[in-house]
Amino acid sequence: MSYINIDHNKCTGCGECAASCPFGVLHLAVVDGTNKAVIGQGCRLCSTCEMVCEHDAIRFVPDSAPE
Repeated sequence: MSYINIDHNKCTGCGECAASCPFGVLHLAVVDGTNKAVIGQGCRLCSTCEMVCEHDAIRFVPDSAPE
């Protein structure tokens, strides 16, 4: 199953991804004491967050299951 991966070591908590999410499911939350991007339920894997992240903290991971 495909999914979005957020690398909290790279995430600066700038909020650009959350502001760009067309479905409003990506938001900032406190992770290890600082604001980081977090994906809530309802993500439709549109990859908008990955495209706007200037810190390469967000990656779309495609389904790797063989057909």
